[in-house]
Amino acid sequence: MLLYHVKEVLLKFYQDDIARIVALVVLTLSIVVGFYVSSILGLIILLFFINGCAAAVFTLNHKETVGRYLQKLKDFFGYKDYDPLAASQCDVCGNERCPRHNRNALIHEPWKGFLIEAPLDDAVDRFFSHILDTFVRNWHSQITPDEQFMLGIKSNLRDALCRLLIRAKELDAPTVITTRLLPTFFIHYEIIAKMMLVDHVPMDRLAKTFLIDEYPIHPAVLNRQAEVNYLRGVAKVLIPRLFTPENINCKIFFNLIKELLSFWVLLPLLDVISDPNLIN
Repeated sequence: MLLYHVKEVLLKFYQDDIARIVALVVLTLSIVVGFYVSSILGLIILLFFINGCAAAVFTLNHKETVGRYLQKLKDFFGYKDYDPLAASQCDVCGNERCPRHNRNALIHEPWKGFLIEAPLDDAVDRFFSHILDTFVRNWHSQITPDEQFMLGIKSNLRDALCRLLIRAKELDAPTVITTRLLPTFFIHYEIIAKMMLVDHVPMDRLAKTFLIDEYPIHPAVLNRQAEVNYLRGVAKVLIPRLFTPENINCKIFFNLIKELLSFWVLLPLLDVISDPNLIN
């Protein structure tokens, strides 16, 4: 079985110009490190590269098998599958055509059943307090010294976080990873590798070359304002799924939460995820 995958990887390399260039670079690096630094370190670099290639080929060619193992891992940690049929049923009686009960009603006390450590709870509280102190308190304190408004927003943010975790546990993670995330990642990697290794596009001209060659590009990466507008759209989609109708029917609350999520949650999160130092 292992020999079969080795042959499969070698065949992929033989058919792909970019893969051959990358393999040659890694092999050269391993030889140089082996001669001038440590032979063991050079061998480790080469083995890690070979194992990574084999794992990538196996994952792409055996999505169903990988999905089954991910499903077992998901079941082991207690995550339940998302059932689209159940999502269309009434949350109270289970009837698809229920005229009385509210379908997909939000849980009004989502924090019930959550047991977290005190340090984590304190960290979450400090995170929400930092957001409110930075974005809300500076103008709210000029209107009134009453803290009920601030406490109400913090309570709603905590409830929203609990609802987000509940929905995340219902996510069909194996399908998302094997059919959406991994193919998208490898397609993007192949485009970048071709531009840098074959076309020799400088790093500072990658974005411009993307536009000139009309490669598929996400609208959020065009510029900072486009990213902010996109995140505002994401926040508008998330809010009805995380906050109660009583809150989202208030335009002031809706717009305030939208800006909080966009500028103080989603935008910093994307900045951290896309940090080259973190990726490397």
